[in-house]
Amino acid sequence: MINQLVVILLAWTSISGFFANLFGIDLFLSKLNIILQVFFVLIVIKKYVKDIIKTPIKFKVYLIIILFYCYSMYNHMVANVIPEAQGLNELSYIVTRIIFPTFLFYGALALYLRKNIQYTDIILKRFIFISTLFHVLLYILINITIGKSFFLIEAQVSHGITLIVFSYDLVLTTIACLYFLYKHNTTKLFSIVCILINLTLIFVMGKRGPLLSIISVIFIHWLFSKKNLKQILLYILIFVVIYRVAIIYIDEIISILTLINKRLGTAVYDAYYLGDNNGRDFLWLYTEIQIMMNPLWGTYPKIITCPPTEWCFGLHPHNMWLESLISMGLVGTIPLFFFIIYILLTRAHSYLIHDSEYRFFVLLLISELVHGFFSGTLYTNLSWLCLFMLTISPKVSLLKPNTLVEGANQKGKKYK
Repeated sequence: MINQLVVILLAWTSISGFFANLFGIDLFLSKLNIILQVFFVLIVIKKYVKDIIKTPIKFKVYLIIILFYCYSMYNHMVANVIPEAQGLNELSYIVTRIIFPTFLFYGALALYLRKNIQYTDIILKRFIFISTLFHVLLYILINITIGKSFFLIEAQVSHGITLIVFSYDLVLTTIACLYFLYKHNTTKLFSIVCILINLTLIFVMGKRGPLLSIISVIFIHWLFSKKNLKQILLYILIFVVIYRVAIIYIDEIISILTLINKRLGTAVYDAYYLGDNNGRDFLWLYTEIQIMMNPLWGTYPKIITCPPTEWCFGLHPHNMWLESLISMGLVGTIPLFFFIIYILLTRAHSYLIHDSEYRFFVLLLISELVHGFFSGTLYTNLSWLCLFMLTISPKVSLLKPNTLVEGANQKGKKYK
């Protein structure tokens, strides 16, 4: 029962998006999502409360992050809120839409998956099937009810879902498919079919950001999986050569992309020839100005004041590092940065090489970090789930390939 609930919660965006657009019940589904998340958290607390108490060091890691987060929430509540964002600083919104899903739900989900790691593949396979099915159904439904205009405006809301949110969910499903594609002793046909379906939808939508994040995952996995330093340097050189060739034939590449999707071809043309990044440069510049108002402690999370160009207005800077600085300042951003670096050095590289269930969370973390440089928001980012999961994951034995060491390092010393 709990595994089925996890599958539903993971695929919630696609499921709720379809039924909300079909029946117009987006408000009901939004509340139902919160109820299901609360129910799941309570189940996990009841089942693993003793384990939570017995892991003081890992618990302190959660506590420190949550304290920084709560501090930024305090700044948010006392900040002057612009008219376009009225209501977003209310305590009920902060608790139900930001603090709870990001830390309590993701934390509980990471703990449950860690304790039931043997069910991860089953959960992910079911998730891939359900999410891919509802992605196709949602795409067809939106084309019928709204038409192509939905896919031309990123922030156009259709019963709780936007083009941006839709594309984020496509990335999550595609990364899960890649995990099975890289996994040994598994059937590849199912993964390949689902990858092609989800990638086709990304191309049709003309979303370059999600496409880049997926390509980055493929490249990094290929680059670091079971390769020595000389091979890595050689492949980097080959990549540079390919990049230079692509620049030489950029017009031909843009023409091909335009044939596939006019929006995607236009976006690449504007980015290369006009230096246009969809208004991000103006948004980031204005964000930097606000950061300098209080660089040490930050000002307030997620909400940025309206810049001079109204069309460039956003509730977040579309860059997770700038958002961290504007919300938590250097006091919160520096520990967060080193925490991510620690996870990448001690867990991520090892799990790229070892064929285990934890590799999925490394692939997803890479995708979210790359995507986080130019889109997405820090406070509801799936990278938190990956960081929590990898924090409590077992260490990897360097002496025996594909071996996870529980409770002790190579010298036999206990670790926590």
